[in-house]
Amino acid sequence: MRSPRKIRRIERQYTQGSRDVPINIVSMIDVFAILVFYLMVSIAAVEMRPTDKALQLPQSTSQTKPHTATQLMITRKDILVDNHQIMSVADADSLNADSLPGLKDYFEKNVRLEQQPDDTGITRGEINILADKSIPYSLLKKVMKSCSDERFARISLNVIQHKPGAVIP
Repeated sequence: MRSPRKIRRIERQYTQGSRDVPINIVSMIDVFAILVFYLMVSIAAVEMRPTDKALQLPQSTSQTKPHTATQLMITRKDILVDNHQIMSVADADSLNADSLPGLKDYFEKNVRLEQQPDDTGITRGEINILADKSIPYSLLKKVMKSCSDERFARISLNVIQHKPGAVIP
């Protein structure tokens, strides 16, 4: 049999466990208000675009294709055309020829000859050369000679333009 003290303690614990605990609803309302405000602001910041069913694009009869240019990059280690490695800079610089045969082979296989719209002839279009500033001029000259031999109509050398009076590092 249980002692009266133990029974009172069990009854007290039982009655305390069944009491209703008040919920602080004010802080919960604050959290929901902040959440609603955040959702309203984020929805207003999003650009609404029409769905494809509501949008009908016009059809074009234009025969000209968008302007694209071949990208040739000369890094400190490699020569890349449209992110395809052609050869290393060391191999290209060590060649005694005026042009680079590996580069010419790539152009012949991967860059098409096209008729120019102004009937100036058949060319491979435009090429943009991006070269590291530490590349020797002799290598750059070989690359540009290879491009002109492969009938690129326009050869552009990309540089960073400095403002007048700026100190060039």
